[in-house]
Amino acid sequence: GETFICSQDLVVKYGLHSGMELNPEVEQKILEEQHVFDVKQSALAYVSYKPRTIKQVKDKLKLKNFSDANIETAIKFLKEFNYLDDERFARLFIKDYLNRKSAGQPKLMEELWKRGINKDLAKRVISEEFPVEDTAKLAMAAAEKKLRTVRNKPEDKQKSSVVSHLQRQGFKWDVIKDVMNELFKHGENL
Repeated sequence: GETFICSQDLVVKYGLHSGMELNPEVEQKILEEQHVFDVKQSALAYVSYKPRTIKQVKDKLKLKNFSDANIETAIKFLKEFNYLDDERFARLFIKDYLNRKSAGQPKLMEELWKRGINKDLAKRVISEEFPVEDTAKLAMAAAEKKLRTVRNKPEDKQKSSVVSHLQRQGFKWDVIKDVMNELFKHGENL
């Protein structure tokens, strides 16, 4: 009298058909396999349109109340088919982030950490991918962008806003000082 929904693969695997009676052990096995199928499908849907980290996938699947064992199965499945790779994610993230915003290494570290990239991997990838020679250009671009938004304020407020912004973006003080001296040449050196 009971019905349940399962994937077509399970219908074929177990030779299921309408009106078929299942013993409780077979029914339980089918339901367990369906849960594994569901978690894999959910995980695949989550990573298929945008790169994700292992942590992001785990968090998303936990929100959907999948068991830890099924979540680990899904993670293994995604890794096996090369949908999940934290190092590749970190490299792509850094390039994309720097194309959209100017930031220093500490800001990139913070952003990667928030997404679940471990500290050692983040440090290594940042050291390989961050354009150290362009740090001053990145800081200047961030400063100029911020300065456009505070132009109507008194100069001391402009300076304060730009310095704070650059600090939040992870630039070191020596870089900030050089940028500020360049932007505000007419005033005193910082």
